[in-house]
Amino acid sequence: MTPEQFNDDILPMHAPMYRVAFSLLKDSDAAADAVQDCMLRLWSRRDSFDSIMEVRSYCLMTVRNHCLTVLKQNHMFESIDQASNIASDTNACSDLEHRQSMAMLDSAIDSMPEHHREVLKLSTYGGCSNSEIATLTGLTEVNVRAILSRGRKKLRLLFS
Repeated sequence: MTPEQFNDDILPMHAPMYRVAFSLLKDSDAAADAVQDCMLRLWSRRDSFDSIMEVRSYCLMTVRNHCLTVLKQNHMFESIDQASNIASDTNACSDLEHRQSMAMLDSAIDSMPEHHREVLKLSTYGGCSNSEIATLTGLTEVNVRAILSRGRKKLRLLFS
């Protein structure tokens, strides 16, 4: 891909990429950073774009995957911070119960099939709408709603 093609095909994707990043990260600065990181990554890989059929989908998937990695890293850091705060907190029992419930929820979601897991995490942790999830995963909105409904039923059964 030439620099001119990159300017014509990839740079106009900035706004849709930002919307995906913001819907996942819920922070405008973090979303802007994520898009900038992805644009740099896309620029460095521009020579391999000749084999990519859907540049728009590729850009959106790149930013989505990057944001999920950022969320996972932030979740790990938050867990470490929470664990260190529990030692000094007078209400350690309720925090411990909350952490155990969250760990059970995470393990329950992780035990589901890949599409279910991805859809539930995008909805629960990412705060994405059904249409955004459908765009990111390649599923239809009807499938997304069905997966969310079945997944939430399974989670309710596990926690009841």
